[in-house]
Amino acid sequence: MKEEMILLAGFLGKRFTARQKNKFVDYIGRKMEKMSIPMHIITQKIGYNRVNKNVFIGNVKEAKTLVCVSYDTTTKVLWKNYQYYPLDTKRNLRSEMINTTFQYSLAVMTLILYYFYSQYIFSSGISSMGIFVSFITAFVSYKFIVGFANKYNFVRNTASIVIQLNLIESLKSRSDIAFVMTDRTCNSYTGYTQLKKILGTKESGKEIIILDCIAAGESLFFKYHNEKDISWKLRMKEKFKGINTEFQDLSKDEIMETPLQLFSNAIYITGGKMKDGHVVIANTRGGGDSAVDFEKTSILFQGLYSYLK
Repeated sequence: MKEEMILLAGFLGKRFTARQKNKFVDYIGRKMEKMSIPMHIITQKIGYNRVNKNVFIGNVKEAKTLVCVSYDTTTKVLWKNYQYYPLDTKRNLRSEMINTTFQYSLAVMTLILYYFYSQYIFSSGISSMGIFVSFITAFVSYKFIVGFANKYNFVRNTASIVIQLNLIESLKSRSDIAFVMTDRTCNSYTGYTQLKKILGTKESGKEIIILDCIAAGESLFFKYHNEKDISWKLRMKEKFKGINTEFQDLSKDEIMETPLQLFSNAIYITGGKMKDGHVVIANTRGGGDSAVDFEKTSILFQGLYSYLK
């Protein structure tokens, strides 16, 4: 598990651009081929030049249980102490808008500085230095607008992917369990929406387990629909002895702030800590997300494996 974590968090740690995602998906494809596990990739075009690429492992349509993890990573936030709220879309959107405004402001400031500086460097005509500075300015301004891919993504969501990969290998003989690696679900629900569309009417008959930053913090939070059969909860509690677990059935209003709004029989599992009544995970979009507790990661794997087997 540790070797896989080192590889995925290092060599394949950034999964933001199409090239970075393809590199990761190719690695997963080779791994599944070695284990003779069927894998399918479904690509959906979004807008003018973007795509969503979900990875389906096993017989997703016929499986009774699906374990889902987001594999894409986010942009770097240009301030310290960023906090991610896995169950509060509005707070995350507000933070995203602040970050976007800040980045756009930096891009505008860069162009303004270039404008004044260009009066000097081009005063005696076009020069190689002037062309070089113009290129650098355009590149930096563009990067401020689209964002810089975050380099460190240990908790969000590489550790969850490592746990999922170990579950795939340990449960490969189980045709009733399948796995999904969703794209564009760090900052949106695009990958979840695609999954729901693929499942169609069969979605309501499946247990869908969504893992999000489960290696974060000291606690493990289980969120679910308030009308869901809770017999699973007793079994789940037994499997995670040694870790503080908290279970909460969400109201309809609370459901609308989570991906659970898309699925009728889903469990959302996340790590973190409670702050002002909300689950919060600190430092997930910067250099702070550069370590993981391997002992806890192993316990989480064992707990999920015991529940699913």
